[in-house]
Amino acid sequence: MSEHDPSADEGVGILLVDDDPAFVEAAATFVGRHLSGTRTYTAGSPADAREFMASRGDDVDCVVSDYDMRHESGVDFLRDLREAFPNLPFILFTGKSADEVAGEAFRAGATDYLKKEMGTEQFEVLARRIDLSVTAARVACEAARNRRLLDAAFDAVGDPFYAFDTEGRFLRWNDALVAQTGYSDEEVAEMHPTEFFEGADRERVAAAIDAVVDDGEATVEASVRTKRGDRRPYKFTGSLVVDEAGDPFAVCGVGRDRSDRD
Repeated sequence: MSEHDPSADEGVGILLVDDDPAFVEAAATFVGRHLSGTRTYTAGSPADAREFMASRGDDVDCVVSDYDMRHESGVDFLRDLREAFPNLPFILFTGKSADEVAGEAFRAGATDYLKKEMGTEQFEVLARRIDLSVTAARVACEAARNRRLLDAAFDAVGDPFYAFDTEGRFLRWNDALVAQTGYSDEEVAEMHPTEFFEGADRERVAAAIDAVVDDGEATVEASVRTKRGDRRPYKFTGSLVVDEAGDPFAVCGVGRDRSDRD
């Protein structure tokens, strides 16, 4: 086991796994040249790589592994790795052709496959693949974190929050909507927004949705028919959400219970 630039606090941490000592050291050197600030670590076997990941897995942003090694394959290592690191980028870098190993690797959870070639140019290609894989993983991680933050914020709101597309398919809703209407998450997912209302209330809500799409926002008062059959009066506000091109794609808003005001 060896490492290059262990003092670097920024950049990308890469673990290269290969039982050819000269090749793995060359890979670490050349990849480090092509990716600024990179921390590269090398392991001569999957066993060594497992030991490293067990103690320093948080330092690794991407694993690059050979396929055909003495005691086990890189895909065997990948299967074990996925139990503890399900989202860590993993690139299979091997002399075997895609027909031989790529399908097996992707089924096991590999992020990318790259065939070894002659010369040092291959390490520039590998560096680009690492950069792309790590960037994509970080974007996905940030998106998941933001989604968890939004979910927590929505559920902290005591009033029903909702978002549905222009066809009336619910995209998001919070726990308050479920608790106050009595419908389960599964039931809400299959409902149209107007199905929470009856008679004249349904017509007013439908008109308000059209007004949001046409004018950008609207407010309406209507009584929700709960799953138990009770009627609860609410004041609903809705705002239009548009995409990058300015086209409408969703309506979001909140409903405030007005029972104590009637």
